[in-house]
Amino acid sequence: MRGRPPARTDVFDAHLHPEGLADADLETLALFGVTHALLPAHPLLAAPTEKGLLAQFQELTGRQLKRCARAGISAWAALGIHPRALPRRGAEAVLSTLPAWLQSGKARAIGPTGLYLDTEDERELLLAHAQLARRLRVPLLVTTPVAEHERRTRCTLSLLRAAKVPPRLVVVDGVTGRTLPLVRALGYRAALSLHPDGLGADKAVALCRKHGSAGLLFSSHAGDGASDLLALPRAQALLARAGLSPLATRVTQRNPRAIFMQ
Repeated sequence: MRGRPPARTDVFDAHLHPEGLADADLETLALFGVTHALLPAHPLLAAPTEKGLLAQFQELTGRQLKRCARAGISAWAALGIHPRALPRRGAEAVLSTLPAWLQSGKARAIGPTGLYLDTEDERELLLAHAQLARRLRVPLLVTTPVAEHERRTRCTLSLLRAAKVPPRLVVVDGVTGRTLPLVRALGYRAALSLHPDGLGADKAVALCRKHGSAGLLFSSHAGDGASDLLALPRAQALLARAGLSPLATRVTQRNPRAIFMQ
């Protein structure tokens, strides 16, 4: 996708990290049609603490939302404790602040949560997030690791079923061709991660063509290490070029809007 950008489209990125992107990167995303984005909490670089996690929430709902808005991207935060950012103390205190953040309108989802190493503490944290999402009736963003992906995804799905979160509220990010059928069988939404650690645009398009658009959405994780800044617009263009514009519209626009903009 070199040269002139395509005609203005409308792409919703379900996982964007603007803190890892320059202002020029955000402007490029908007130029190529990324108009909406969800900004999930990110694992902290330093040892996580209650104070550090709350500072991150403030940064996301303050400076990062404003940066996106200046670039022409309407964005909302997803707030929670990533399994790689589990603090030694204070997790309950951090989670207790989430209702207020959600009521402010700057956050639209809880998460990301999930199993990174599949420890007992991570399982308890996942259940705490799930119970809060169920009580507040807000979307729950669930992350799945690259390592032992299929096994840990199965464990994650088992815990989510036990927590009895309404399936329409659950978005499982980072699904692959192997785990997509498992996620959809339970009625959960599935985000295909178009990232060097996840799927390329070609593979994501192939999965859309094979499985259809029901409950599918795209995420880029742009700003999280090496990433493909234009992966989502590229995938949308590939679908349109294949004569699948209605499918592209559902995956890149309607499905994420139905989840995060209600």
